[in-house]
Amino acid sequence: MDHLFLEKVEHALSVLTNVYDVVRIVDPVRNTVVYNPGKEVPDLEKSPCYSVWNKDRFCDNCIALRVQQEKTTLFKFEMIGSQVFLVTASLFSWHETHYVLELLTDITHKSIWTTMRDGKEENFAEAILRFNDSVVKDELTGVFNRRFINERLPIQLFNHVLAGTAAYLLMVDMDFFKHINDVYGHRAGDAVLQQFAGLLQAAVPNLSSWVVRYGGDEFLLYLEDVSRAEAERITRTVHDAVAAFTFTVPEGIIRTSCSIGFCPLQTDMEMQEWLEQVDRNLYQAKQKGRNSICGL
Repeated sequence: MDHLFLEKVEHALSVLTNVYDVVRIVDPVRNTVVYNPGKEVPDLEKSPCYSVWNKDRFCDNCIALRVQQEKTTLFKFEMIGSQVFLVTASLFSWHETHYVLELLTDITHKSIWTTMRDGKEENFAEAILRFNDSVVKDELTGVFNRRFINERLPIQLFNHVLAGTAAYLLMVDMDFFKHINDVYGHRAGDAVLQQFAGLLQAAVPNLSSWVVRYGGDEFLLYLEDVSRAEAERITRTVHDAVAAFTFTVPEGIIRTSCSIGFCPLQTDMEMQEWLEQVDRNLYQAKQKGRNSICGL
C-alpha cells in the first residue's frame, strides 16, 4: 500500500472520521490493519485487526473475510469491555488488491440498543457472541460449521504457502452411527454427537487450530503450529479417546469407535484437493474394517 494510496484514502475518508467512532482499512487475508486515521502514525504491517476487540486470535466470524468473499456490505455487533459497537464492512480494491473498509459505531447508549437491552434481562456480551457465532457455529455440537471451512481454510492455506509452514487435516467419522440412531433414536444420536464433538474439541492443541462438523457424523480437525510427530500423536489420541469413552444417552450408555483419515498439506496442494485426499484416506480407514487410521 503506497503513499499515493494513503493520500487518496485520507481524503476520501475525511468525512467518515467525523461520523463514525472508528474508521479503518483491513487486509482480511493477513488479518492486519493497513490504515487507521485515528493513529498519528498508521502501522501498516504489524497491527492485527482483531486486537481492537482484545482478542489474541482472528475472529471466528470474521466480517472482513466474509465481505471479501461475498463482495457485499455486511454488519455485525462486537464488544470492547462494556461498550457495544455496530461494525459495517464494505469491499474496495486498489491495484487489483482487495481491502475492506470497516466503520465502527458505538451504540452502547443509542436508543435502539437501549430498548433492546431494557426489554430483556440477559448478559449482552453473551447475546452478541451467540449472534455472531450463529453464522459459523453448528447449532447442535457448538463446533464450527461447514461454512467456516469455506471462509477460513483458503486464507490459512494461502498463508502456509507464503510461509512454507506445515498444516494437517484429520477427517474423523463415528463408526456405526446409523446403528445408534436406529436402535436408540435421534435424541440419543444427538447426545452422542455432542459428546463426540467435545472429545474432538478437547484435542485441539492451540488457538489457531479448529474443529468443524463436516456433515452428519463426520468432523474435520485442522492442525497448525504443531510438528508432524505431534499431529500424529493427536490423531492417535483422538482415536483412542473415542474408543475408551462411555457415551451417556437417556436410554443408558453407548460404546463406539471412530475411523480417521489423516493428511498433511503437500506442496502446491489446493484446498479442494486437500479435502478430497483426507476424505479418501477416511474411506480407506473405513474399508479396513473401521476403528482405524489411514494416512499416517
